[in-house]
Amino acid sequence: MSLETVDILDNNNTPLMDCGTVHNLKRRRVEDEYTEQPSETTSLYRKHFIPISRNSGVFSTTNWKDSGTAIFCPVTHDLFLNIHKYDQITTTQGNFFVGNVEGNYEKTITGNVVHLWKHDKTQRQFYIAQSLLFAVPQDFAIMQKILHSV
Repeated sequence: MSLETVDILDNNNTPLMDCGTVHNLKRRRVEDEYTEQPSETTSLYRKHFIPISRNSGVFSTTNWKDSGTAIFCPVTHDLFLNIHKYDQITTTQGNFFVGNVEGNYEKTITGNVVHLWKHDKTQRQFYIAQSLLFAVPQDFAIMQKILHSV
């Protein structure tokens, strides 16, 4: 009986019975997938979304008027802009009206605006869907750098 036991233990040379090899392959495959996945999601995030942090120097409006009478309200929460849903992006520099959270005028400030344009297929024309006002030049420079890298 002890000979049979030794023969059974010695017969584990077949690839199907080699548990160490099978498990190592599974671990490698899982580890390879894990190491590749974060880099793909990171690049996807960088290509499609632009983070806009809420701070005292960032304002937004969805009611841009060509007359320059739009009131920009403070951004009250962090934004992630999907820039691929916009058809065109332009910038403007000048003096703009800033209001409080309710939209009431408070003051006029100098800054840079990023206009996010969409195309209306029914009217066959472009319109400004959203405008972001940056009162701090460094914030605007970061935004420009991100837009140029996309």
